[in-house]
Amino acid sequence: MGSTLIDRKAVLEEILSIEDQIRTERTNPTYLNVKRNLSRLEDRVFGSTTVSVQSLDDPSKMVNIKYRSPKMKETVTLYRERQTEFDAKIDKLQVRNASLRRELFE
Repeated sequence: MGSTLIDRKAVLEEILSIEDQIRTERTNPTYLNVKRNLSRLEDRVFGSTTVSVQSLDDPSKMVNIKYRSPKMKETVTLYRERQTEFDAKIDKLQVRNASLRRELFE
């Protein structure tokens, strides 16, 4: 009986830790910048023929990119790859969290 409580407590602590990691990843300034800049690049419907976004290599540097140019397509691809990396980390944490929740509440 005592070991079951200890096991459940350890699982609950791990769930809370994972939820904290997920929250940290979702509020990571780099992740938020990637999402924001990707949205700026993909959601261009009208307006200027260029768009300014932060460089992925050096966030303190702004890059002007011509709309629908090869450079823009390359930049969008790089931003998508970076966002996919973050999303994969978050998905992995969410899967582990769901698994632990099932284990805890069985």
